[in-house]
Amino acid sequence: MDEERGGATTPLLPSTAMWLSVGMCALVGLLTAIYYASCRNVRLASPPASVHVSTKAAVATMDATTKFELFVSTRVAQAPVVLFTTGDVTPVLELCRLNHVSVHHVNLDRVAGNLAISQVLQRRCNLTSPFQELLFVNATFVGDTATVVSMASTALAALLSIDPSTFVVGGTADDVVLTIDPSLLQRGHATSFNDTLPNDPQSLLAWHLDPAEATRSVPLAHRPRASNRQRSHLTAFSEQNQNFDTSTQLSLVPWEILDAIVFTSEGFLTLPPQGFVDGAHRNGVRVLGSLTWHADSAAQINQPNDFCDWQSLAHRLQTVQSFTGVDGWHLVGLSHQVAATLLPLLSSSSYVLWASEIVSSSVTTLLPLTHGVLLPAPVDKSTVVKLAKAAGDRRWQLTFTLDSMHAEVSARTLRFADVSVCVPLTTVTNDPFWKTNWRSVAPVHSVYGGAEALYTAFNVGHGATTSVDGRVVSSSPWHDQGQVDVLPLLNKAKSPMHMNLSLAKAFQGGSSLHLCATLPAKARVSVDLLPLQVHFAPRKVIRVAYSFHTTNDPTSFGLALNLVSKDEIVLRGWPSSQLTSSPLSQITSSSLSPLIGRVKHTRAYAPVSETTGPNGWITRVYQLGGALWDGHVIKGVSVFGVNLSDERTEDWSVHVGQVVVCPVAADMPTSSHMSPVITAIQIDPITASLTWTVPSTVQYTHVFQEMLTCHDELVWVGSTNHSRWQLPSKAKSDTTFVLQPVHWTGAVGRPQRVTIVLGGADDPSSFRQT
Repeated sequence: MDEERGGATTPLLPSTAMWLSVGMCALVGLLTAIYYASCRNVRLASPPASVHVSTKAAVATMDATTKFELFVSTRVAQAPVVLFTTGDVTPVLELCRLNHVSVHHVNLDRVAGNLAISQVLQRRCNLTSPFQELLFVNATFVGDTATVVSMASTALAALLSIDPSTFVVGGTADDVVLTIDPSLLQRGHATSFNDTLPNDPQSLLAWHLDPAEATRSVPLAHRPRASNRQRSHLTAFSEQNQNFDTSTQLSLVPWEILDAIVFTSEGFLTLPPQGFVDGAHRNGVRVLGSLTWHADSAAQINQPNDFCDWQSLAHRLQTVQSFTGVDGWHLVGLSHQVAATLLPLLSSSSYVLWASEIVSSSVTTLLPLTHGVLLPAPVDKSTVVKLAKAAGDRRWQLTFTLDSMHAEVSARTLRFADVSVCVPLTTVTNDPFWKTNWRSVAPVHSVYGGAEALYTAFNVGHGATTSVDGRVVSSSPWHDQGQVDVLPLLNKAKSPMHMNLSLAKAFQGGSSLHLCATLPAKARVSVDLLPLQVHFAPRKVIRVAYSFHTTNDPTSFGLALNLVSKDEIVLRGWPSSQLTSSPLSQITSSSLSPLIGRVKHTRAYAPVSETTGPNGWITRVYQLGGALWDGHVIKGVSVFGVNLSDERTEDWSVHVGQVVVCPVAADMPTSSHMSPVITAIQIDPITASLTWTVPSTVQYTHVFQEMLTCHDELVWVGSTNHSRWQLPSKAKSDTTFVLQPVHWTGAVGRPQRVTIVLGGADDPSSFRQT
């Protein structure tokens, strides 16, 4: 019994528990051995520790410095234009993006070892303080943020440009030969107004205007969206000076957000520089001259005294307006009482802004008599709200003048109060805030389409390359000419498709919108291209067209109209299987687009015509609507690409040149509209410049100069959008130019050859056809 009790009190361990105990003991022994070995190794290596550590630190420092310097040297040579940035404030990067400059951006905040890299860059660029941005061009340091921003409108453009290449223009029109006295070439950029402007009202009334010197040529382009005045207006003012560079200003001004430009100076009468009115009018922007009365000036002393004198002054201003092409006047220094007399005499035929020296609710009484009242910068928000309330529905006519330092902050407050803003032209041009945050008043419409039409050509402006009919003639920074109706939502949509403005393929003389994606087998990818809000009435036919260029199968690309009802109208090419049975040549342009497929919420149409133009550009035209058309509201335009392969992944790419949505009566631009002709070529003897006349639909004119080596070899010397070109002042022999106009759709007109012959003082300035 004792054995039984002992067996019951001390039973044997189960096999699982036994093996667990053995494993734990082995693990503890192993850890103890590792700890002992490590301690012994430390004690054996302890004598030379200090020397070894210092040697490793020196080697590591040397290797790190070499690695960071190698990183900097490889990055600056990775692309022609490289920008290093630190922090969130990057004005140079925004400037490059707004002007579509191709720049390789290196964000040091996302790079390991950025502090050491920054030190290497500081030593390389001889900087003594931390930097925000550093710009390199062709591996050469250009400047930091402050330097680049200050030179953005002039020196930077010259630095980034490349020497123009030669270009051959064939098929020129009949030559025009002009004769000029060589002594006139020394006048340079002199104008007929600099030294002859009147300094008081009496001198203005007696001012002789020579009809031969009239500068008005281009009418004000119509912008339907700008005609809505119940919104905040943006006016820019520019102080006139002797160093005004018209060509530079015209190429950099963001026309699409401006309503008017005012030119001011210390003198009594201020007029815009020659050529500026034409450039602004092509973009639908008004240009105003100024009349300034000073308290101690002759203008104040000789101020008219009665109504008849004011009436004569108003009539004289209208004459000057017709002579120079300005759209109205900016009146400064007039009292409230005098302004109430003069404004009704001008406002019927001129766009008039009256500048008030005080901020008071009394100025609202003059709002019905003028197009706007310019006020000093507001002291606080309550003042703005009080004046806006007093102005009622005319609050948009209250225009507050802001300085360049606080314009951005103040503009946000003023715009939400529905009042208008006036800022310096240089601020609007250089500060990215205005281009990206102010409401756009584009588009500029041509003679076709009207308000219920959309025309967007991705071929305007000039940039890293300038091309004529698909051939590159120059390389320079990108400048948007402000003629794009609706800008695409570039890289803002979440889609596998990437979009960018490309110069690799030029649509009729500019750039194109490049779309690319890597598509799996049978995959379809789309992206929103343009926001839109257009309504077409029932039983009306609309016309949709687009031009594109691709090396893939053309049927893999199409355009879609997105409707408010969430339906989709797909506009694609004819299926390959139907091209032989239904050739496009048998389809008349008067028929509607055939329905080739339909699924839930989607209808697919084929074009009524599909043509392949020069350089491989394909244009598809669709006609939709008719008796069964139920009146759709189009909210957007999208593009799509399809991988037609059933088995393999393909790289898909297409260049889009234009998109047209319009009533069928508006039709596409005809060849006459898209082939502008240069007329009235002559020499301005006062400014020693070559002048000509083009239709208002011309965006700019290419200017080539003939080389002495070959009659047919020309050098592209620039482009101008104010129909004027300064003749070289040091010319010692006859000079031949070739002028080639470019329609704002991108179509290139017929070139015109002009020869300037140096003649004697008695030779008249004339021209003859040869």
